[in-house]
Amino acid sequence: MYNCYQQTPSDLSIKKQLSMYHISTEIKASNAHYLLEEVEYGHLNIRVGRENRCFTQALHDVTGLQLPKTSLQVVQNDEFRLYWISPDEFLLLVAVGREFEIEKKIRANIKNTDSANHYAILNVSSAQAFLKLSGSRAQSIIKKSTAYDIHPSNLPVGKAVTTTFAKTQVILCRTKEKDLNTTSNSEEYSIIVRRSFSDYVWRWIVDAGKRE
Repeated sequence: MYNCYQQTPSDLSIKKQLSMYHISTEIKASNAHYLLEEVEYGHLNIRVGRENRCFTQALHDVTGLQLPKTSLQVVQNDEFRLYWISPDEFLLLVAVGREFEIEKKIRANIKNTDSANHYAILNVSSAQAFLKLSGSRAQSIIKKSTAYDIHPSNLPVGKAVTTTFAKTQVILCRTKEKDLNTTSNSEEYSIIVRRSFSDYVWRWIVDAGKRE
């Protein structure tokens, strides 16, 4: 048996606002050199050991994804994105509104054995914000904000790191590299931050984006 709760209202007339709605209407996070946006996803935090084959099979049956094979790796398909956070912690991004459905399906597909019971799934959608930073100044903004080496050889597309960003902690990922076939030097990064710090990160990036 397991407890699985629907955390979002079933009444579709209730309008939901993004976590950055209040500040994005007050402080514009864009200019000719960068664009900062919030993207809404469902966030499912997963704690499980790789040796738990019952769980990994259930995850694959529902999402089509296997747990990342190497540390800091991101695996994805057209519907899901799965981040390696630590040896027994992962973050699954799903389409907004499907969190409850996906969690129930994974749990329902797990065979009821003693070894299979050593796992946890937690809907943390209300606790985290997903920000997308793009533009010619995106790399410069990231460099001002973290001591982590973001050179493509150290942070390629498909790698995500938990690191400091200004005075908080984020999951940082390069999602798009420079196109060598054009003169554009635009890059794209995703930043997953605790919702309580999202306002701070938004203001920090706006300030950093004003400077060369």
